[in-house]
Amino acid sequence: MSIDKVERLANLVAALLHSARPMALREIVAEVEGYPKDRASAETARVAFERDKRELRDEGVDIEIVDPPPGSDSDEPRYRIDPATYYLPDLGLTAQETVALNIALSAVQVEGIDPESARWKLGPGPVAEVVAGSRGLVRLTAPPMLPRLHDAIVRRCPVSFTYGGVARSVEPWGLLSRDGFWYLIGHDRLRGAERNFRVDRIGDELVVDSAGAGAFDPPAGFRPDAAVPDEPWQLGPGEAVTATVVIDAAMADRVEAEVEPAAVRERRADGSIAISLEVTNPDGLQSWLFGLLDHAVVLEPASLREAIVARLTTMAGR
Repeated sequence: MSIDKVERLANLVAALLHSARPMALREIVAEVEGYPKDRASAETARVAFERDKRELRDEGVDIEIVDPPPGSDSDEPRYRIDPATYYLPDLGLTAQETVALNIALSAVQVEGIDPESARWKLGPGPVAEVVAGSRGLVRLTAPPMLPRLHDAIVRRCPVSFTYGGVARSVEPWGLLSRDGFWYLIGHDRLRGAERNFRVDRIGDELVVDSAGAGAFDPPAGFRPDAAVPDEPWQLGPGEAVTATVVIDAAMADRVEAEVEPAAVRERRADGSIAISLEVTNPDGLQSWLFGLLDHAVVLEPASLREAIVARLTTMAGR
């Protein structure tokens, strides 16, 4: 009788997690239900295990490959799951802090991720009656590759992907959700500098260099919330260009309150102001400008002005 795939994966995790020593493939096949046991199907079992191993790693379960011990009668590799990387460590939370964290897990739900597993790891407590039946007050979308990016950050693995039609190699430092979108922050090896990438715009092929685990460390004191700017025109990995925008008198006070004081370069007699903005995300600037309707005009650079005019022309023709 065939065994359910989920059950087989669960049995594989249990075997690798609780074994007293790393296991060879032949031991895994013999112990874990779901793999063919006869010698004639040895290659089929190996292919199935490699597929399961890859799937578990994609889900953030770190399966370590260990060299055979000295004097072993076989040179085949061994496999294990380190409990230190699998289980949530003791956070040292007080009862009140545990309640607060449980409530936060109930209030914010990430699409496709069940917060119950995190609550189980926190253990039972007085919060059960508080969160029972909660549907969540805030729901965040979760791009499919988010768990793999998180795993790469934890294990310090470089990642490769296509962004804006350009191949990127990035040392991932952190993830942050802002304004409904997830951003990856890290060192872009192509640009040789820190960059932010909107996760939903990363190409479908994400490659995690597991062999390079531990190859880098984030800067001391790194904080994702400080690395990702609040301004939509700066939420992008592009090279910065300086945009000059004139805001008329009707919106001058509002805009001046939103931008940095140094951005205001000129105050005009009619009450309008000219501001300079460092733009790495032209689409973000366009969205912000459209919110100002006809109270803002881009003077330069010409390429940005032409792009906005073209977009407005397209919108008007619909």
